[in-house]
Amino acid sequence: MDSYQPSSDERQAMRAFLQRAEVRISTMHRIAGVFLNGAGLLILLPVFFRDAISDINKIVLTQIEQLYNLWQAGQFSWSATADLGLYILLFIPFIATLGIPLYAFLLLLKDIVYFYFANQSPGFTHKLFNPRFILSGLAFSTDEAPAVKRLVIQHQYNSDLLEFILPFERHEAAFYDHVYQQSAGLIVPPSRDPAQLASQGVNQSQVSQQAIDRFNTALGLSGFLDRTLIEEVARTEISVVRYALCLRRLVLRYIKALLMFVWTTLLSFILVSFLQHLQPLVILAVGYVVWSALTPLVVRMPTDWIWQALREDVNLKGVARDEEITRFERYVIRVCRLTLAIAILTLLSEIGRLIVHV
Repeated sequence: MDSYQPSSDERQAMRAFLQRAEVRISTMHRIAGVFLNGAGLLILLPVFFRDAISDINKIVLTQIEQLYNLWQAGQFSWSATADLGLYILLFIPFIATLGIPLYAFLLLLKDIVYFYFANQSPGFTHKLFNPRFILSGLAFSTDEAPAVKRLVIQHQYNSDLLEFILPFERHEAAFYDHVYQQSAGLIVPPSRDPAQLASQGVNQSQVSQQAIDRFNTALGLSGFLDRTLIEEVARTEISVVRYALCLRRLVLRYIKALLMFVWTTLLSFILVSFLQHLQPLVILAVGYVVWSALTPLVVRMPTDWIWQALREDVNLKGVARDEEITRFERYVIRVCRLTLAIAILTLLSEIGRLIVHV
């Protein structure tokens, strides 16, 4: 492939493809930018914590304060002791209603990081761990106009561009020295080592070696690499595939997080409206029973909607499963089983006490 020289028509076709790919990649980044801006979750977070959860806290803490006052007054009975124990027990479902939506939001943030950062720069050695922003530096293709490329490289190293990408502060510029030393020079793009620069006619004697190393390190940190037009097309094709896979998971993760926040917030508001008028322990127990029973269904809704499109003649169901997504679903199911048992135990205890009093 290195010796193959594309014809003029082939080059034009590759340039046209790169233009189409840039439009597609730009669209994908706009979609990801929606999640980066919060996409509704940032509106729900204040409502979730300030209104729904805080109101439940106030009511429950008021009940616990009344039990504490009874204890100080010497009127603490076995019934009050049972109430205190049940409130402490219901603290576990309460933490679950907080933790699961927040954990879903945390996983969403993790997937956003995975979308925008790559742990390996194509074209660099695998011995180098160089996590970088997914949009790498862009180089003029080496085979588009070799003479022009040669002049471009010469101008980069024999002009003030050498200092342009370095920080203003010297101690910040020293960061590049540290990276260069720690990577043993592997951070430098292969096309910018001293031998390659000499072959491009760069007069390295006019520039300090430290400045060249810092400049090359900055190029490497950005994922900059001199590629042929064919190599650029190949990298762009795979980049679009990577974006598509990341967005697939990102959208599902966002929908799950949004559903968890909406469902938990809605149920919390309903609980608050009843807590102010009825026995708090009974209402909390009933609410957590409902939440624990329905949350596994809510968290599986997006994947269930997708599975509805499955044709009867398709047997390779495992192809459509994303382990990262299903792992979260299994985690939610296990937590909900625990909270459901606690809520049912509390509810049965309260029902038993009501029967005894009657």
